Amino acid sequence: MIATGTQLNTLTQADFSDTVRRFFVMNPAKVTPQARQLFQVDSIGTGNGTQKLYQEMDTGTFARFKAEGENVSKTQAGSGYTRTAVLQRYGIEIDITYEERMYNQDQAVMNKLINLSNFGVQRQELDLTHRFTFSGATTYTNMDGQVVNIATGDSLALISASHTLAFTGTTYSNVITGSPVLSEANLAVAELVGATNVLSNYGDKRVMNFNKLVIADYPTNINLARQILQSDAQISAPNAAVLNVYKSKYDLVVLPYLATTATGAYDSAKKNYWFLVAAGAGQWNGFLAEWEPENLVMPSPGNNLVDSHKDVWTYGVRIGYDIVAVAGRGVLGSLNAS
Repeated sequence: MIATGTQLNTLTQADFSDTVRRFFVMNPAKVTPQARQLFQVDSIGTGNGTQKLYQEMDTGTFARFKAEGENVSKTQAGSGYTRTAVLQRYGIEIDITYEERMYNQDQAVMNKLINLSNFGVQRQELDLTHRFTFSGATTYTNMDGQVVNIATGDSLALISASHTLAFTGTTYSNVITGSPVLSEANLAVAELVGATNVLSNYGDKRVMNFNKLVIADYPTNINLARQILQSDAQISAPNAAVLNVYKSKYDLVVLPYLATTATGAYDSAKKNYWFLVAAGAGQWNGFLAEWEPENLVMPSPGNNLVDSHKDVWTYGVRIGYDIVAVAGRGVLGSLNAS
């Protein structure tokens, strides 16, 4: 018998309470969240409104020559691009009848079915990852049918060859040149982009610590990335005495939802996407604004999750957050669709 539904009861879920003795086998585990480490987490909490604006600030870079007896030059300072995070709440629930609670044959299995922990975290992982999955676009339609604005402060896609700066006509690119597949040689290509395209809003050179290599869970790329980052010798070297300059240079971050559609289904066209990310405070200004960490809502006598007329209890989970990227600096991407 195959049964599914949003309410657990002895009619639609007879497997748990009929006369047949069964051994229930649980499905494989859910993915382990990885994407949160790529963002700056801003814990906002209650009592602080439902919106928060993130704004760049910048100054000039160099001191200027001062002639004897003349005034000292003044530097420039200004506030640049902005992005506003707006609270988005998510939740899920399941109902269970009195009969199913009291007379099911396997309470341990039933407890797992009504425990909705990680539903919110899994949704947050999907949303965080999809900032990279759809990083070549300014919007995408999520699994709820909502159009999500994922543009940076300059109104361009996160990964773009023509990002603008607030106080100069100079542009910069965070596209890994040629959008190549992952390789040792192409890591050097990415590093050159990172060394030459991190600029202040006045067009001056800046530096960021690119410390995360981000890939999909495509075994070919996982194995290659581990080989590049863990080998003692350069992997293309003719002898083992040659130093591997990439050993432990980056933390490898594998995103299980990177090569997916908006609903989380596998999308092979994205399996070769890869990124270098400067993660951490003061680095890439991608923010996870978190108003409400994942929390379970449980039935108890007298609360709205107990229907005393039907003897139905409701179990649920809630989470509230938004995700914004103010600028593209600090992320380099190859959106290779091969």
